[in-house]
Amino acid sequence: MENEVITDKTELENALKRVERESFTLQETLRTKEFWLAGIISMIPPMVSTGLTFHFFKIMELRSIANELTAMIIGLMAFPAFFIPFIAKVVIDKYPLKYTLAVTMIMVILSLLFLIFFVSNQITAIIFVLFYGFATAIQNVSMNVLWPNYFGRNNLGSIRGAATVFMVVGSALGALPFGLSYDLTGSYNTAIIAMMTFAFITFVLSFFIKKPERKLLNNSI
Repeated sequence: MENEVITDKTELENALKRVERESFTLQETLRTKEFWLAGIISMIPPMVSTGLTFHFFKIMELRSIANELTAMIIGLMAFPAFFIPFIAKVVIDKYPLKYTLAVTMIMVILSLLFLIFFVSNQITAIIFVLFYGFATAIQNVSMNVLWPNYFGRNNLGSIRGAATVFMVVGSALGALPFGLSYDLTGSYNTAIIAMMTFAFITFVLSFFIKKPERKLLNNSI
């Protein structure tokens, strides 16, 4: 029913029936693999972002960047979120969501590689923050589109509420690997490599996502 122009009462009733027919209940949603795959994918960026945010000043200090500059640089991470929704909409409308999610995971991996091998001054740190922010902004828009597109609108609140658990768990676990990495090795590279591994796993998982068919699910109950 998105972008649809309703001209009379019959069309409106048909459109509402279609929304009802295509909308999953929470119980039905939990039985689909797409819910769990999408949840796992949505868990990784918050995990990485939380870890980076908690330890960003120390990570930059190890690269000889002053705290004053670091405070300015980390604020740039949110900058792509202002204009990415306009760009992402064009991409999401043109390509399947699973490819968009896969690309964002590759971008996260590349940004973390860049952090390990190339971030050594203010300019390279800014490049890292903007590129990583660009990747996570696209991923956020893609996930916001995925839930209503895949599971309908009627029960979107309860479905999104259940999916929020993945993001909360990811955020809660994010800082721990970075802290352990530094305490045990004196470097954050081990944690960053671990995050790259998680991102690669979700990159692979994203190719297994497709819009579930509710009628098939109902037939199996």
